[in-house]
Amino acid sequence: MLTKNSRLAPFFANDPFFNQFVGGACRVPAANIVENEDGYLIRVQLPGASPDDLELDLENNTLTLRARVSPQSEESETVLRREFEAVSFERSFRLPSIVDRDSIDASLNSGLLTVTLPKSDSAKPKTIRIRNEDQGE
Repeated sequence: MLTKNSRLAPFFANDPFFNQFVGGACRVPAANIVENEDGYLIRVQLPGASPDDLELDLENNTLTLRARVSPQSEESETVLRREFEAVSFERSFRLPSIVDRDSIDASLNSGLLTVTLPKSDSAKPKTIRIRNEDQGE
């Protein structure tokens, strides 16, 4: 297990990615980024999160996701042991300049956040018609 006392710690002391793993638990959720013809999708696993727990900001070409997710329990319940803890994190993604900033969309479904980043029309592939000058087209 990777800890601050590990022999590798001096090599990663200033690495924020390493610091997320200290203590054996990852504090940054897993993300998949995929590209298709129309744009990009960022999918982030956020079990237990609601849209009110999340904030998504775009500044320049950096998309930043911030979250604060607290464990839920009913008022009528008596918690005998609490192993779920409140989790907060911030994660940023650098976007390509071809993303249409005005059309970015995000949805949360069953703990999976999907951010849709459409490509601008000028970045999408297109077929260019070739005129036949011999026939006066």
